[in-house]
Amino acid sequence: MANTPAVLVPSVAGNKNALNITTTTVVKSTAGTVRMVSVNTAGSVAGGVYDTALVADVSSGTLAFVIPEAATAGPQEWKFYCANGITVVPPATGVVSVSFE
Repeated sequence: MANTPAVLVPSVAGNKNALNITTTTVVKSTAGTVRMVSVNTAGSVAGGVYDTALVADVSSGTLAFVIPEAATAGPQEWKFYCANGITVVPPATGVVSVSFE
């Protein structure tokens, strides 16, 4: 019997999703990894992903990633770790979705 190699398909998406985020949202209140940020609707001012579990801490929290204003709509594969939680601030007038674990 011949050995048949397994086909492994890498997954860039996380096992949880937060869809159509239009306002500052805590998507995970513990440590986690953001796998993908999808810009559904481009915004007029940059947004961001913060390493914090509290909306109140966004102004003083650690900015993990900037979501550019007028970013091209569609999924962007960004992988980064947040030690304290994941809070998403979409660009002003923008809509984003996030895949994380």
